[in-house]
Formats: sequence, structure tokens, C-alpha cells
Amino acid sequence: MELIAAFEVTNMKKILVVVVLFLVVLYANAATMPEVLSGLPMREVLVGTNAVSLGSYFESPYPGSYPSKRVIVLSTAGGDVRVRFDGENPTSTNGHVVSNGSWLVWPSKNANAAKLIRSGTNDVTVSISEAAE
Repeated sequence: MELIAAFEVTNMKKILVVVVLFLVVLYANAATMPEVLSGLPMREVLVGTNAVSLGSYFESPYPGSYPSKRVIVLSTAGGDVRVRFDGENPTSTNGHVVSNGSWLVWPSKNANAAKLIRSGTNDVTVSISEAAE
């Protein structure tokens, strides 16, 4: 009986080690939102049935000193949107989906070509900020 108990304890320790290692790897690979640059304005855009170009929402250069490598952080509230980065208009069925409540990050140099449209029946509020890469 003692042999079986010792075997079970040894296996439980091995399982625990595997679970801990899995959690460490999972945490290390989790996506984290970049730190938004202070002093730069956050913009909110209402996205509806007509494609919205993001290029007009970014003024450059900003006064002050900011990193040369910046990214755009976009988050949605109220529904899904579709985005294209090639300058073409997305449609309600064509473009990369940004799901309600999620966020997307891409290089700020691509912001001028980005266009958004809602993919559902409700207009969507999109918040846009610049962050350090």
C-alpha cells in the first residue's frame, strides 16, 4: 500500500510541475496592450455603414519628443468592425474583423491607409491612440 501511495505522490508532483510550466509559458506569450503615449490625444470615431478613413485623425508631427517607432492601438465598443490597411474600402463582409470589446495594434505608418466599417447592424465606437512600439 505504501508503494502505491508513494507512486501517486510522485505522479502528482510531476503533474503539478507540468501545469506550472504550462502557465509560465502561457503568461509569457500573452499579448499585452502597448503603453499609450501620454500627451497624445485619444480619438473616438463613430463607425457606421460608410467606410471611415483613419488618415485624417492623425496629425504629424506632434509637438514634443516621442519615439520614432509608434503603433496605433484601436479598440471597439458596441459591435464588430472590419478594417483594411491597403487603402481600399472594407465592406460588412470584407476586411479584417476587430471583434466587439477587443483591440488591435499596428504600425502608425500604416494608419493613413486604414479604413473601417461596421460589420453588424449598430454603429460602433472605435477608440484610437498612439503608443510606443
